[in-house]
Amino acid sequence: MRDDALDILRGLCALGVVFIHTTFWSGGSYVPQAVQSLSLLIDVPAFFFIAGMALAYSKAPNPLPALWKLIFYFGVCIAIYDLCVSIDTKHISFMNTAAAITLHGFSTNALPVLGGSYWFVPVFCVAMIAGALIISFVRVPLALLASFALGLYIAAFFGIFSWQGSFLGVGLQYLVFYTALIVLGYYFIRSQRQRLIIIACASVGVGGFAMLIILHSSGSLAHLPSIFDLQAHKFPVSLPYVLASCASLAGLLVVYVALAKRGGGGGS
Repeated sequence: MRDDALDILRGLCALGVVFIHTTFWSGGSYVPQAVQSLSLLIDVPAFFFIAGMALAYSKAPNPLPALWKLIFYFGVCIAIYDLCVSIDTKHISFMNTAAAITLHGFSTNALPVLGGSYWFVPVFCVAMIAGALIISFVRVPLALLASFALGLYIAAFFGIFSWQGSFLGVGLQYLVFYTALIVLGYYFIRSQRQRLIIIACASVGVGGFAMLIILHSSGSLAHLPSIFDLQAHKFPVSLPYVLASCASLAGLLVVYVALAKRGGGGGS
C-alpha cells in the first residue's frame, strides 16, 4: 500500500536535511548559531519516525531489505569517491568503501560532508533492528515505553543517570532515542488515536522545553551547554534535542494527518 502523504512528508524532511547541511557545512562560517539550531528542528529524528511509519505497512516488521539498500547505495557513493581520489592521487585505495559497507567510521577529507554524515547509517541500521525486535516481541503499552525513554534522558540531563554501554556498536544514548522514534512511528500508523499522540508529542516538546528555558534563565543550567545550542545536544543525544524534536515532530504529524484526510494517505 502506497501512502502518498508519507511520501510528501519524506520530501519535506529531505529538504530539511539539505537546509541543515547548508547551514552547518557550506554556510558554517557565516550562518548564525540561532539559524543553525532552528534548522535542526526538522532533522534525523523525523526520518526515524517515518521509517517506523513505513514499517507499519508491511505484513511483518522486517527492516533488512531497506537496510541492505541503504548500505549498498551509500557504499556506491563512497566507492565513487574512492575512485576519484585514487585517480587524482594515482594511489588506488578503497579502504573508505570497505569501512562504509561494514558500518565502520571513515574520513573523506576531499568531501567532508560525506564522511561527516555517515554516522547516520550504522545508527539507523541498529535502531531499525532493535525497533523491529521490540515491535515483534515486546508487549508494553506505548505510553509506558515512551515515558521510560524520556525518563532516561531527563535523569541523564540532571546527572541522576549516566549513559553506558552499546548495542551492536551503537551507544545507548543514541540508540534509545532513535529506536523509540521508530516504535512510535510504527504504532502511530496502527493507532486509532493519532490525534492524542500528536498532542502528547507537542505537550512534551513545548512544555518540557519551556521548563528548561525557565531553569536556564535562573542559572540552574549554567554548567551545561546552552539549551539553545541544539547541535551540542545532538552529539551525543541529550534532553534539549529530544524535546525540540518532539515539538517539531508534532508539527510534521499535523501536516501528515491533514494530507491524509485530503486523500493522500493513511491518516485517521
